[in-house]
Amino acid sequence: MRHKLMTFLFSIVFLALLLCSNTSAQTDYSAPFTVTLTNAGINRFLASQWSSMTKNWTGNYQGLSYSVNLEKPTIYLTTNTCKIFLTLNIVTSVYTGKVNLTPTLSIPSTTINADNIISQYENLHQQIISSAQLVDPRLQAIVEQALSPINWIIYKGKILNSSTARLVESADIQLSGLPTLEFNIRERELDLTITPTITATQPNFSIQWMRNSNNFGIRVISNDKFTIDNINIPVITILSLGVQYSFTLLTTLPVTAVFNNDLQKYTAEYIFKPDNVDLANGTIITTKIDVKRGLSETLWLMAFTSLSSNQSWTYSNTSISVIRGE
Repeated sequence: MRHKLMTFLFSIVFLALLLCSNTSAQTDYSAPFTVTLTNAGINRFLASQWSSMTKNWTGNYQGLSYSVNLEKPTIYLTTNTCKIFLTLNIVTSVYTGKVNLTPTLSIPSTTINADNIISQYENLHQQIISSAQLVDPRLQAIVEQALSPINWIIYKGKILNSSTARLVESADIQLSGLPTLEFNIRERELDLTITPTITATQPNFSIQWMRNSNNFGIRVISNDKFTIDNINIPVITILSLGVQYSFTLLTTLPVTAVFNNDLQKYTAEYIFKPDNVDLANGTIITTKIDVKRGLSETLWLMAFTSLSSNQSWTYSNTSISVIRGE
């Protein structure tokens, strides 16, 4: 089971990565997969639940003293039907002995959650009042009050959480809410078709610049995690009246983006300064920025005009174009 779920998650990550590269906006996709539960496997979940639950009831109801004990139940799957076999040991003044009930269970889609899949009785009341041993209405009420609150767990384990968490950092893909559930009961097997919704958003990038005295900075912002790479170190050319100045890069490359809580985006930045010159306001600065995102690589060309010696991060006075890549 665990192997199947891990394989599925890898598959939808790969699928969503492909979808992200081809979609123009945020898009929802359905990705159904099927998990098969065997009769024996379901009974293991049932036994675990039974061992930790209340299974002995004693008391007095409308003058009838009673002691009721539930033996370990079992489930039996046949085509289109799921039945649970319940054996009760009863001691009362109106009946003492065993009572066998076989109500049918259903699996409403609303009973799937992050931790388990729960079944519910379809005809428990009818089973009780039809039992040859449970003739006394008080005893019928006692048994129904004991059994009806129990919603039997037929699968325990995290299939998929109710979440909007990203599946990977380098692509903006995430599961959205709880999956839908359909089931098909076969002979001694239950097939669960689970369909989560995957939300995929196209990668987007923006670039800011800043100036603090004579130090300059470039910041790349994206909805995906990325790296400013050191294979093609950004080439910064500073032009003023046709003069090219050399520079010193103050940040060690590569720079890996980190999540910025204020912007709710991934950001990476680097700082540089011109050598032995204080650049005048109005200087045009250009840089090539090599960005890697997963297996994708983009080379950006950015130019901005510095109009102030103390400029916080800004988009103003810039032009940006893609030389190659996405």
